[in-house]
Amino acid sequence: AYAQESRTVHVIPVSQERPDGVLLQAKLNEIYGPAITDWTVQVEPVWNNVAWDKDERWVNLDESGLLTAYPPELKDLIRRYSRQFSYNPDHYYLFLVKLADGQGDVAGYMPRKRNKGFVFTNVTGQDTDVFRITAAHELGHGAFRFDHWWTETGLP
Repeated sequence: AYAQESRTVHVIPVSQERPDGVLLQAKLNEIYGPAITDWTVQVEPVWNNVAWDKDERWVNLDESGLLTAYPPELKDLIRRYSRQFSYNPDHYYLFLVKLADGQGDVAGYMPRKRNKGFVFTNVTGQDTDVFRITAAHELGHGAFRFDHWWTETGLP
């Protein structure tokens, strides 16, 4: 038998309302409970720093380049937040931000094996079930190294 794992995710709303942490925690535990993982959700205070948003259009998912996992704006957002607040390297962090117009309908972003991800709330809705499922999906990439099956198979 496998031992139960406990994980913590910090949710950081960037210039928007705080989500219901109880509902998010319940959804994460509903999804990951059968995999012997329970989550604790800590919703942090609203962070109103938008200095990372160079063009004032919210998040642009420009190519991140070969040597980095995060597009430039997201990398700058993480850097600015980490200067102001401390990180626990064993915890996960989800920033709630808006995706810029013209960037498609991407709901979230979290590189595999990383502990910092993003949910684009103008795509998922604010504090909706789609938001909570997207958060679980992105944490699957970071915490469990899940990949999209079509990336590995080449199928659409």
